[in-house]
Amino acid sequence: QIDSFMNAFNAWSNDGMQASVTYPHVFSLPDGTIQIFAGPEEFVIDFEELVRLRDWSLSEVDSVRIIQKVESKAHVAVQFKSYNSIGDLYQSSSALWVLVKDGDEWKISMRYWLGPQPTVE
Repeated sequence: QIDSFMNAFNAWSNDGMQASVTYPHVFSLPDGTIQIFAGPEEFVIDFEELVRLRDWSLSEVDSVRIIQKVESKAHVAVQFKSYNSIGDLYQSSSALWVLVKDGDEWKISMRYWLGPQPTVE
């Protein structure tokens, strides 16, 4: 499900991202701000704004590590990198995502973004 979410994110597909998560959906920012999206209509990313502010082009998952898992829930450490329009790495980030079983599929319930990490090339 992490791949589905990131593929949708890189395709600028709010519909794809909305289908990859549960509601309410929780997103925590590094400064402690918590956003709670009650439904898909609230969970919308303005990709043009992201490009304008950060010259963002794409993000890719660097690593995924399951920290804890039971039959219906998993806590997952996610490392990802973001690149600008000329392909330069501008940010490496760490996050903790909580995935839950929704019927027969896993969906992302919560994303705790720990923030950018120093970039080393």
